[in-house]
Amino acid sequence: MIPERVELFISMTMKRKKQFETPVGRFSYLYCPKKVFSIGVQLQDSGDQKNFLIASPEKALCDMTAMQTHISTKREMKEFLELMRLDYSVNKDLDLSLLEEIKTRYRRQSIKLLLTCLKENYV
Repeated sequence: MIPERVELFISMTMKRKKQFETPVGRFSYLYCPKKVFSIGVQLQDSGDQKNFLIASPEKALCDMTAMQTHISTKREMKEFLELMRLDYSVNKDLDLSLLEEIKTRYRRQSIKLLLTCLKENYV
């Protein structure tokens, strides 16, 4: 068995990117354009009258993919998805219309390749 733990917590922000190191862990905030930020994000209740925003699986996958500026081919996308270690059964549960809307707003080649690979069942 290989022991694993989260080494870095990544969040998206409409402000400047920033990174924090704390006793709890490393936190990275990456820039997300305003036109894309709210798509696929839901307000969740954590109790004690506190709420937080959380991305849908589609939005989280697209945000991470959009940050991968080195991806320019289907082969590179397939390698990235393998590195992400996605559960293959998740593919059938993804909302393709939400993915298309995110793709339209992001306008990034990496997101187009992601959708192509998902539709061709590469994951």
